[in-house]
Amino acid sequence: MKYDSRMKINMTEKNSVEKTWKAYLNKIEPADRTAMELAKKRWNSVAKPIGSLGILEEDIIRIAGIRGNASGMKLDRSALAVMCADHGVVAEGVSQTGKDVTRIVAENFTKGETSTSKMCRISGTDLYPVDMGMDCEPTGQKEPDMHRILDRKVARGSGNIARKSAMSRTECLRALLSGMDLAFRLKEMGYEILAAGEMGIGNTTPAAAMSAVLTGLPPEEATGRGAGLSDAGLEKKKKAVEMAVSRFYGKYPEYRNGTKEQYERGELSAVTVLAELGGFDLAGMTGLFLGGAAAKIPVLMDGFLSTVSDTLCPHNKVFHDLFYIPVRLRLHNNRLASTKSRHIKVKHVCGLHICYFTKDIHKLRQIRKLIESAFKTETASLYSKLQCCCHFTKVR
Repeated sequence: MKYDSRMKINMTEKNSVEKTWKAYLNKIEPADRTAMELAKKRWNSVAKPIGSLGILEEDIIRIAGIRGNASGMKLDRSALAVMCADHGVVAEGVSQTGKDVTRIVAENFTKGETSTSKMCRISGTDLYPVDMGMDCEPTGQKEPDMHRILDRKVARGSGNIARKSAMSRTECLRALLSGMDLAFRLKEMGYEILAAGEMGIGNTTPAAAMSAVLTGLPPEEATGRGAGLSDAGLEKKKKAVEMAVSRFYGKYPEYRNGTKEQYERGELSAVTVLAELGGFDLAGMTGLFLGGAAAKIPVLMDGFLSTVSDTLCPHNKVFHDLFYIPVRLRLHNNRLASTKSRHIKVKHVCGLHICYFTKDIHKLRQIRKLIESAFKTETASLYSKLQCCCHFTKVR
C-alpha cells in the first residue's frame, strides 16, 4: 500500500523545510476516541475480570486510537530505527570513550553483532541503523536496508552545547523531517509497530540539558552517569550540562521556568530547545515519534534518551491531545522519571532495568502466552515487541 502523505523535501532550501515541517504537523490528529471505545468494549466482552490485564488493555486501546480503527488489529511486523550521531560536547570529557565508537557500533548493527541485534532477532524485529549525523563521510544508502546504514545525515556531528548551539533551526527541522519521513516509509514497507533507539557517544549530556530546561529540574539533578561514568567524569558532565543550560538561558531568558502550556500555546518553542541543546540522533527520534502520530502507526518509547525526545512532542502546540505512545519501559533517574511522567502523562508498563535484561526475556514470552490465551487476537504480539527496544549502552 502506498501512502501519498509522504512529502518531497528540498533539504537545501530553508523555506521548503519550514513549509514541509508545518505541513507534516498539520497531519497530526487527536486519537480516535470512537475506536478507543470500541477497543474497550472488545476487552470487556472477553471472559475475564474487567481490567484484569491492567496497562496492557490501556495500551491496546491507545493503539486503536492511534490507528483510527479497532478492528483487524495486527502488530506482526515491527521495526527498530536506531538513530546514530556524534556530539561536540564529548570534547568536555563527558564520556568514557571517543566519538569514533559511534560509527563502530553503527556498523556492527548492520552485521547483527550487537546485543540489540540479537534481541531483535528473538522478537522478530527488523533493525535499521540510521546515520543522522555521525562525524564521518556518508557511507550508507538512501533507502532502508537492514544490512546497510541508512543515510539521513544532516551534518558531521552537532556543536558543543556547552559553548554554542548544537545546530541551526534549519538543520534541526531537517533532522526532524527525516525522522518523520522514515515513519511513513516504514509503514509503507508494511511495518505495523515501530520503536526508536539511538547510538551516539555523549548523547546523555544534551538529553540531560534538555530535560533540565523542559522539566525545570536543576542541571545537576537532571544529570546521571550515562554509561557508567566515574565520579570525576560525572563532575565534568554536570559542569558541561550546567554550562549548556546557563548559555541557553542567557540567550533565551524567557524559557526559564517555562511551562508546558506556554509551549502548547506557541509562546515557547520545543524546536528552539532541541536546536540549541540537542543532537541529530535525538532530533531523529523526536521526528520518528511525530511521524508515527502523523502516519497513525504506534511507536514504542524506552529509556532516558527516547523519553527526552518524546518529551519534546507534548510541548508542541498541535500535539498535546494525542496519546500516541503505547509502551514506556523505564527511565534511568527516578527523580527525573517522576518529573517527566507529569509532562508525558503516559504510564510505563515495565521497570525492568534493562541494562541487565537478558534473563527477563522469558517473562515477556510468558506474558504474551497469557494474552494469547485470554484475548485470542493478534494484539498479543505487542508484548513480543517489547524485546526490540533493548538498546542500551551496557548491553551493546
